[in-house]
Amino acid sequence: MRTTLRFPKTLLERAKAAACEQGITLTALVERGLEMALLGGIRQPVQDVPVPICRAGGGYRPGLTIDSGSALLDQLDAWDAADRTPGQS
Repeated sequence: MRTTLRFPKTLLERAKAAACEQGITLTALVERGLEMALLGGIRQPVQDVPVPICRAGGGYRPGLTIDSGSALLDQLDAWDAADRTPGQS
């Protein structure tokens, strides 16, 4: 659908420059802006977050049970308590 919009000259120049920097058309930039305005605010684009990967060998800690979430939490709590026992190094 086509329509005519009137923008202040400096705003249109800035919009054209922003579209060019982003590698999109002016129409696409205006569409994004309208979507954001209609959705109620500016949303930042979702970015991938690098997930650290452990490359150390050996597998799981000895005695660790991963079959049950509650058993895993119990074991981790027990190890944590043992690490806080006075006199332990």
